[in-house]
Amino acid sequence: MSDSLLQIRGLGKWFGPHKVFSGVNLDIDQGEVVTIIGSSGSGKTTLLRCINLLETFQEGTIHLNGEELGYTTSGYHRRRLSEAHIANQRIHTGMVFQQFNLFPHMTVMKNVTLGLVKVKGMDRQSAEAEAKKWLTRVGLAEKINSYPSQLSGGQQQRVAIARAIAMNPLIMLFDEATSALDPELVGEVLNVIKELARDGTTMIVVTHEMRFAYELSDKTVFMDDGKIARVGTPKEIFIEKDHPRLREFLATFNADIAGSSA
Repeated sequence: MSDSLLQIRGLGKWFGPHKVFSGVNLDIDQGEVVTIIGSSGSGKTTLLRCINLLETFQEGTIHLNGEELGYTTSGYHRRRLSEAHIANQRIHTGMVFQQFNLFPHMTVMKNVTLGLVKVKGMDRQSAEAEAKKWLTRVGLAEKINSYPSQLSGGQQQRVAIARAIAMNPLIMLFDEATSALDPELVGEVLNVIKELARDGTTMIVVTHEMRFAYELSDKTVFMDDGKIARVGTPKEIFIEKDHPRLREFLATFNADIAGSSA
């Protein structure tokens, strides 16, 4: 076992006869920021959902902080853990989705405190203090009594980020967190993610924002046709582009990145 915070070995996932990915190996260290890029259908979102145990997987293992997630594996035998055990493991992986998934009938404060009270067992006063801390960090302290319908898309996504990070997970997972936003709202969400990275938050970010990935990443993963085709530093991925499919994929994104490195 490596010393990495997250270790993925030989991961394979199918939906019926359709192979989403196979043979996925990845190590992520404490405090590391990893972006995942690739064409639609390459397996990026499903990989995150496997890490967060929202999807089952047919082969391989995922270890977080030394603990196997979702299953117990011994030799060739593997057994799915109970749903209660999986729910306890899921606390350690905070996930922010494409859609905001806020409860429309709850205020911003109640959306953020719900998990703290119901899942982590915090008392109401402590939960509200923690929620207010993170809502202030994402620039929404004045919106704690608002409802999701009263917020912009960017504000709703920032609430979703505060809700996830308030649970104090070991790793944050972002699945195209800006894809549902109008272009003028994208920056406010990306800035929050950048601030979390500066704080040393361990995170995996699936994104189509190539300049953002270049600026944010400690390393970038390029997925292609259900495989990890290339892992490298931002310079190796976005500037050197030493893989034919990677060059093809980045051709429509990358002129300004290349120019900025001169």
